[in-house]
Amino acid sequence: MGGESIKLQSCDESLESLILSQSSPGIAVAENRWPCASDSMLEVHKSQGLANGIHNLLAFDLWKDQNLVDRIQKQSELLHQSTAEELEDVRDEINRYRPGSGVHKVGGVSHADFDIPEVITLLVVGPEGAGKSSLINNMIRVLKDVTSGFSRAQIYGYRQSGSMFLQEYLLHKHFCVFDSRGFSNINVLEDLNIVKNWMSNGVCHGEPVCRPSDDMKIREDLEGRGRQGNSGYTLRKVNFVIFVVNACKLQQMREQHDVAALENLVLLYRCPYLTFMDDVPVVVMTHGDKLDPHECILARIFLGKLFGVSPVDQVFDIPCFTERTVHPEDVHAANDLALLKMLQLSLEQADTNLPCKEKFTYSIRGVLKSTSVQLGIWQLLYFVILFCLLFEIIITIIHSSKPTPWFRNIFKYAHKKPKRGH
Repeated sequence: MGGESIKLQSCDESLESLILSQSSPGIAVAENRWPCASDSMLEVHKSQGLANGIHNLLAFDLWKDQNLVDRIQKQSELLHQSTAEELEDVRDEINRYRPGSGVHKVGGVSHADFDIPEVITLLVVGPEGAGKSSLINNMIRVLKDVTSGFSRAQIYGYRQSGSMFLQEYLLHKHFCVFDSRGFSNINVLEDLNIVKNWMSNGVCHGEPVCRPSDDMKIREDLEGRGRQGNSGYTLRKVNFVIFVVNACKLQQMREQHDVAALENLVLLYRCPYLTFMDDVPVVVMTHGDKLDPHECILARIFLGKLFGVSPVDQVFDIPCFTERTVHPEDVHAANDLALLKMLQLSLEQADTNLPCKEKFTYSIRGVLKSTSVQLGIWQLLYFVILFCLLFEIIITIIHSSKPTPWFRNIFKYAHKKPKRGH
């Protein structure tokens, strides 16, 4: 790295373009097919092209991208000039939110054709210690407009590794957020499979998050803490994702040129199961207030380029309090407004990607398919036999109650014996 001379094609170049420019055509194609199935497949994504792209980004002087620096500084100035009335307007708008209010009527469908849930579900994910629980507590604080008694999410868990169970927090009558166990950054394949399960099957309050690599102590701890079970809770489908990153830990990765950790971070963020069509998760950078203001700006630009998103519009710098009580003088309208705008964008993206209702024929086909998969062959056979017996009972009842000629003809046709051949 020290003596290498690396040139970037443009100052606005994201990591994605850097990866593709350094990769072979095979690697570029593989970026669009994310199997999340085996270590050998994962190695396709953890390619030399990805490592080269991160090396290029680490070597690039981010201050040269003066356009992004100016835009972030201008945005910060506008946020600090915001008034209490502006903050209250955005808060009221979120409190008036209803699921489906932002759906797009495209493709010849109307508002009634969308499958709109009663509660929109936002899933908060990120590495261990990123500040996911603190972010949720600050959502509660800002939405309720209080400075004390707002802490609900557990900040520290077993060995300070964060939340070990999925936790649902109903922030509003019509939307909730789920706190999750942090990514380990050690075995990224395990985290990818956990994400796949959440996004494919749904999330449930109180569900333990156990990795195959967890030792026996953690497994026993999870079993003991989850002894009450979660069978009575609602399984919710995730409608959008918020990805949280600790700015201090990101800065440490940059300074130490920890390419492996940055690779894992990119792989987790770019996992297609976290993406809704072309909409990738909203990014929240926490603990930026612990950095120098200039370092905070660089960390935000670096994170945007690392993930291939706009550092101005898609990355939110949100300081999060970890105490249960915050002094009113420490609460700044700019930080609260940034949090509300992030939440507002997340709800808008969730509405944009709500699925359409399935047609009747496709619904019946889906029910039959899911039933055959869930029940198994023997259970399905019992179900068919039970259905035949029920049909026979109905026919018998109809015949014994002296039905009309029309029903009698149907019965005779159903019980007509075939003629034997001579």
